[in-house]
Amino acid sequence: MADAATRPGAALALVPGGAEERAALDRVPLLFADFTTSNVTARERNVYAPDAYLGDGFKELRGLDEIAPYMIRSAEAQRRCTFVFEDTVARDGEYYLR
Repeated sequence: MADAATRPGAALALVPGGAEERAALDRVPLLFADFTTSNVTARERNVYAPDAYLGDGFKELRGLDEIAPYMIRSAEAQRRCTFVFEDTVARDGEYYLR
C-alpha cells in the first residue's frame, strides 16, 4: 500500500503539457546522462522533490534526504553507466519514467 505522499493528487501538480512540466521532465535525463558524482550532486535537488518517492528495483526510498546519498553511492560505484528513458507516463500529478 502506498503511503499518503505517493497517492495520486498528493504530488505538486504541474499543468499537463505546460512549459514548467516540460522543463521538469527535461531535467531528468540531464541527471542521468552523465552519471558521475559531480553531475548527480549538482542536479539531483533540481530533479527530486523534498518528499519524492524512488523505487528502482533495488530499493524504495522516500524523501530527498534518503534519495540523494543513494544516488551518490550509486554513481560512485559505476565506471560507466547508461540510462535510456523510453516512456513517460503522467497521471494525477505523478510521473513514471521507464
